[in-house]
Amino acid sequence: MVQQEREPLREFAYPDAPGASAEVHRHYRERNGLAESAIPRCSRVDVCGIPVDAVEVDGAVHYLTEAIKRKARMQVCTVNLDFLVSARQDEEVRRILLQAELNLADGAPLLWLSRLTGQALPARAAGADLIPRLMSMAAQSGWRVFLLGGEGGVGAAAAAELVRRHPTLQIAGVHEPPRSRLADMDDAEILGKLAGANADILLVALGHPKQEKWIHRNRDVLPVPVSIGVGCTLDLIAGRRSRAPTRMQSHGLEWLYRLTHEPRRLGGRYARDGLVFLLCLLPRSMQQRLRQERHSWRRLQEARD
Repeated sequence: MVQQEREPLREFAYPDAPGASAEVHRHYRERNGLAESAIPRCSRVDVCGIPVDAVEVDGAVHYLTEAIKRKARMQVCTVNLDFLVSARQDEEVRRILLQAELNLADGAPLLWLSRLTGQALPARAAGADLIPRLMSMAAQSGWRVFLLGGEGGVGAAAAAELVRRHPTLQIAGVHEPPRSRLADMDDAEILGKLAGANADILLVALGHPKQEKWIHRNRDVLPVPVSIGVGCTLDLIAGRRSRAPTRMQSHGLEWLYRLTHEPRRLGGRYARDGLVFLLCLLPRSMQQRLRQERHSWRRLQEARD
């Protein structure tokens, strides 16, 4: 495939977040050809107070393709049960999910909750399915991809595997920052590397909620149209972890497969999330369904009168 020569990155100085003014951020993005997202939103479903886009993987890839073509800024969140629990306990996570341009239904519990409310999501759009599909499109389209995060060289291993699968894929850079608290991350170093990379897609593998918070806190100065929090997807691509068999995925049992393989790491989190699901999220979804039915009944009665 013949790839078009890319326009070199224009010289610029990125403003230090978070002290820079909104005007500085706007000027920064204009100088680097990045615009606010002007792409019409997908249809959304309210899942326990969090808007989730009613889109499957192919639809998400099409949506992101338009964003990259238009250089429209976009944060993508792959929402699972842990995200919903975090959003109940952490106001910053809730605000991020309310403001993100694309929230994908990564976990089967989101499908179950949406069906309870009477606004069923069409299917899962898991990050582990999205990223390989998006990387294939990136290779065909000449988009540049930057991998941020991971541990133990997983970013470099995932990059090598992606290039093996897609020889024309352009890896703009790989950076594995040292493990640290979010507040202690060297944002200036990371943004400097991104500035010289001229990337179209940024894959951030810092774990939830750190990756979502990092993208959101730096979104006004990121020189990349599309930023996606990918969790353990780089580990899956690099072969460091395995994914559940297709039959388990289709029956919503991927969580069980992961728990049996990583009980020490995931046991406590899954127990907490399960309790919140049963005691809080399920009742809320049922109450939402009842409110909608009462509202529909009142409208029907008013129409008859």
